[in-house]
Amino acid sequence: MYTGKYIKIVGGNGDGQVRIIANNTATILTVADAWDVNANDSVYKISMPIYMQVIYWTAKYFPDYILFWLGLIAKVLNRRRK
Repeated sequence: MYTGKYIKIVGGNGDGQVRIIANNTATILTVADAWDVNANDSVYKISMPIYMQVIYWTAKYFPDYILFWLGLIAKVLNRRRK
């Protein structure tokens, strides 16, 4: 559910550190790289990478633009194959 998203420590030990979530269970998050400072008893925030946020908000509020960009990307990829 959270794999590939970012986790940022926003309070407590390790405040300001950001890591990518490599795996998770219902009670444990595993980060791709170890924390510089132990993050025990910290407050954290989980968020999507910025490119995923842009895609989400564009699809939600401007669905026609998503179709336009997907079509443009497909054309570019097809030209590179030739």
